[in-house]
Order: sequence, then C-alpha cells, then structure tokens
Amino acid sequence: AIPGAIFNLLQNDFSASASKITMLGAIFCYTYALTQLVVGLMVDKLGGFRVVALGSVAFALGSVIFPNCNSIILLYLSRILVGFGAATFYLSAIREVKKFAKDQTYSALTEAYKSGDGEKAFRAVHTLKGLCANLGFDKLYASSSVLTEALRGNKPVAGTEISYEAVKKDYETLIAALEKMD
Repeated sequence: AIPGAIFNLLQNDFSASASKITMLGAIFCYTYALTQLVVGLMVDKLGGFRVVALGSVAFALGSVIFPNCNSIILLYLSRILVGFGAATFYLSAIREVKKFAKDQTYSALTEAYKSGDGEKAFRAVHTLKGLCANLGFDKLYASSSVLTEALRGNKPVAGTEISYEAVKKDYETLIAALEKMD
C-alpha cells in the first residue's frame, strides 16, 4: 500500500489519478504473489542464499529507482522489482531454516557430552550457538550460550547437566516446530 503521507505528492508530481497511484500497491502484491512459484523453483535449483542475494539486488534496485522516477511507468517497474525481491525472502528463509534440522552439530554435541569430552562438546555447542544466532533461534541461542560459557576453557562436562538439558529441551522444541513446517 502507498502511505497517505506521499499519496497526494505522487498524484501531484505525476499528474496521476488515485487509481494509478493505488496501482503501485497492487503491482507490488501481484508481483509478490505471481512470482512465488518461480521463486520456489529457483530456491530448489539454486539454494536459498543465492536466491535471496538475487532478490536483495532486485529489492534494492527497485527501492533506489522509486524515489528517482520521472514517470509513472518507472514507478510501476520499481514496484515490480521490489515485489520480486520481497518474494525471494520468505521462501529462501524457509529453505535455509529447514536445513537446520539436518545439521549434525547437535549430534556432535550430544556425542561429545555423553562421552565426557569437554573440548569437543565446547566446539559443538559454540557452533550451535553461532548457527542459532544467524538463523534467529533466540531461545536455543540463549541456552547454548550458557552451556558454551560453562564449557569454555577446556572445562569438563561434569557440573553442566542443567545447562545441557536446557539446550536439549530447546533443540527438541525447535526441531518439532520445524517439522510442522512441511
């Protein structure tokens, strides 16, 4: 949608009717909706990070073009670019988030923890913490941060059971939620 603050300015600057200005919002929405299938195929073929990189370029280009347009057609083009760029974000994020469930870091942590290897457990939980920070898994990030600090400096796993159990619980909760995404 076009915010009311610039609606009248756009109408005046482009000598455009209200319907032509409201079309800017519609073009964004239609582009977003119609490109979902194409974006899904691109994500399957190229991977989420590449597609979101391409989408980010389209989104940024459309965002830069919009305030510098001198015709309504260029405004429409910029909204098409922004709509396509926005469409790439959601599907790409879903694809990358789903990969987390297949990651072996938690398994490595569990194996190292159960064998009493504090050094390997530290490396695994530190990696898990980083993955959670990058993907926005705040609860698992918080619990893995506590365990990371408890194991830092080649400390033994003994005495960290409560922290490990919190990581285990948060991990299992997250995986259950990710499995519901299918």
